[in-house]
Amino acid sequence: MTSEPMTSVFREESDSTLVAATKNGESQAFEFLVKRHEAKTFSIAFRITRNREDAQDVVQQSFHKAFMHLNRFQEKSSFSTWLTRIVINEGYEQRENERILCEAMNQLSEEFRAVVCLRLEERTVSETAEILGLGIGTLKARLFRARQKLRVLLTRSPEFRGDRTMSKTRQRRDSGRSSHPPAERTTSQGSRAAGSKARAEAAVGWGWRKGTREPALQSTESRMLEVA
Repeated sequence: MTSEPMTSVFREESDSTLVAATKNGESQAFEFLVKRHEAKTFSIAFRITRNREDAQDVVQQSFHKAFMHLNRFQEKSSFSTWLTRIVINEGYEQRENERILCEAMNQLSEEFRAVVCLRLEERTVSETAEILGLGIGTLKARLFRARQKLRVLLTRSPEFRGDRTMSKTRQRRDSGRSSHPPAERTTSQGSRAAGSKARAEAAVGWGWRKGTREPALQSTESRMLEVA
């Protein structure tokens, strides 16, 4: 089936029809869901993050998560409601992680904080050394020590653990929502696995990172660990 007929078919379809088509392997249908809900999800993400680039990252990550886990959506609520819950969770998670990183950064010495900040801005080693008036060797040694210190601070935080299952903020936010669980069960494990594989291949082909400031879809947690 060519893309042109699919475009004309999907443009006027309801969300539920597009969801069903996506589950049946018509990944183009999800592109119309993205176009239809992108502005609303960005508005929600921006109200939470208060930062345009962070909001864009949250939107991209939320659509990616919705696409990859679409078989968990059984239409007990509208697709818009289900997607909104994902965006809210992602937005608060990112804001919380930024707070944790900020608190850890504030505990670094001024010289360590300076090198880490410049590296977070994706400055090259040469640029960072020039700005700080340091030799390359001195800068690398200082950056190494700063990363070690930051890693210790982050891993000591009870809210930032590699083995944590859910942040305290998300636990509080999700308590009492049993009537609308974000991850709804499917009836067939086999069909869910097959659908997830197909959507994973489609997601790679689409290039979800387009328009974001990061070179890949990354959570704030992964940024912390990369710097640290």
